[in-house]
Order: sequence, then C-alpha cells, then structure tokens
Amino acid sequence: MAKHLYCVVSRDGGDAAVSGDCAYLVPYRDIALVVKESSPINYASLPKDILVRHLANHQSLIEGIMKECTAVPIKFGTSAMDDGELLEILESGYPCFKNAIDSMAGKVEVDLIALWNDLDSTLRELGERDEIRRFKEEIATASREELREAAIELGKMVRVALEEENGRVGNEILFALKEHHLEQRIREHFDDRMLLNVAFLVESEKKNALDEQIEGLDKRYCGRINFRVIGPLPPHSFNTLEICRIGAGEIEEAMNIIGVVPGDDKDEVRKAYRKQLRKYHPDNNSGDPDAQMIFEKFSRAYKILTGCSNLAFGKDAIMVRVVE
Repeated sequence: MAKHLYCVVSRDGGDAAVSGDCAYLVPYRDIALVVKESSPINYASLPKDILVRHLANHQSLIEGIMKECTAVPIKFGTSAMDDGELLEILESGYPCFKNAIDSMAGKVEVDLIALWNDLDSTLRELGERDEIRRFKEEIATASREELREAAIELGKMVRVALEEENGRVGNEILFALKEHHLEQRIREHFDDRMLLNVAFLVESEKKNALDEQIEGLDKRYCGRINFRVIGPLPPHSFNTLEICRIGAGEIEEAMNIIGVVPGDDKDEVRKAYRKQLRKYHPDNNSGDPDAQMIFEKFSRAYKILTGCSNLAFGKDAIMVRVVE
C-alpha cells in the first residue's frame, strides 16, 4: 500500500482534526504528516474526470483538517513507499515544515472571481467608444472584401477595449480590498466573462471584514459584476509543499556547480551562491547564447542544495520546498 500525503500540521489539535477519518497522523517532534493508505495511483494516466475527483477529495480532507488546526497543503499526488520513507521525509523536511506551519498560523486563503454578468451588454458599451465608433463609420461604405478584413480589425479593437476595461475595473476592486488581506496572487482568466481571478491570504479573524467589503463592491457596481467568493481554504496559492527525492548524481552535480562540499551548511551554500551569482547571471553574459540555460541550471542547483538536508556524495536525499 502506498502512503499518500495530504498536509503537515501542528500536533496541537492534529489528533482531533483527523478523528473519524481513515487518515492518520505520523508525528515527529511538534509536527505531523497527515497520511492515508491506498493502492498506488498513477495520476498521469487517469482520465480527467477521475483525476478531478481525486483532487477534490484531496482538497476536501485538508479543508476539514484546517477547521481544527493550522494545515499546510502538500502537493497533490505526493506519496511515500513505507514508514521508513515517511520518517526520512519528516527528518529532512522538519525545518521547512515547521517554518511553513508557523508562517500560516491563523491565516486562510480566500479566492475571488469577478465576472461580467452580461458580457454582451458590456461589449455593446465598449463598442460606443469614440475610436471604435469612428472606425465603424469609416467602414460603413466598404466593399464586401474590405468589410471582411475590417470586421477582423474591429473584433481586435473590441478585444483590446475589453482587456483595458477588465484591467481598470479589476484594479479598482483590488484597491478597494487592499486593506483586508496580507498577500494576493493574480491568476489566469479562464472565461471571457472573467475580469478578475485572485487569491487572497487573509487573517482568519478578518475574513468577515473582507466579505463585507466585497458585498459593498457588489452594490457599488449595481449588479453588473458577479462576485464569487470561495473559502476559507488551505493556503494552496501561498504555501504548498513539494516533496521529492533527488538522486545522488544530481546532488553531486549541484554541489560542484555551486562550489560547496559535503558537510557545508545552508549558510555556506547561500554564501557560495551569492558569490557566483554575478558570474552566472545572464545580464553579465549577454554575448553567450547559452547564458539563460546555464543560469537556470545554476538556480536549480541552489534550490536542490537549500531544499535538502544531510547532503553527501553518493547518497540521494529528500528535498522539501515551498511552491506557490
């Protein structure tokens, strides 16, 4: 049976959080991993609908746990082979786990999606802008062939106008909410009606104030915009933990690139990194066509060495790091 990892929690409250669920805690010092046993799953081979169901179950379990204690999500699909690997993960990742829990204590994620309620009406309004209206007048007497090309150009103009309006109104919304969150992450739009898709990191006790401010925005825009609030959620957008095993060869290569040796601690790794940063930065190697690739390799080596503990030649290691 594989051991699927869901999140890391503080042991204070963790027992109650998983009570009644087939998930269980694997404790280490003052933290614990939340784990479930099941058959190994190759998520990459699953049909999309089944994959989405697994992801929803993963998130639902974490959301239930966070009601009782601070829970920092672990990247979906992470698993361990046995209890020995779980212990290795806890020992190697403890500093990162502990820091993540402490930094997220008393905080939740709240997602906000803002959509035009009537996109057609918004597009008609944009079509009355001076530059678009003048263009319509100019092509009114165009031939059929000219009109076909003009219609394409008109569509581009309206699309640009919509993007500008989305940006203007989106910035108005963000400005109105800036006092009610700690951080924000702007996300990609996935719908033509969408003008804003953002995740907020919020102090738990201030979520109601954020909700009230969004209600005020709903009235301000007189129903033209549909505000969808999702949360409170675990801080997926701000503090999701990635756990992976790095091979001995890759560790040795990373040490050689950065210029450190086994036994050097994280401070020495950082010093070596800063010392060589100027040497590898693309801005200082503008004549080298491979400069960007070399710099990315250098950066990857640094991430490996700062994400792994107990580094040594000839041995693989567990890397734990925060991804956003």
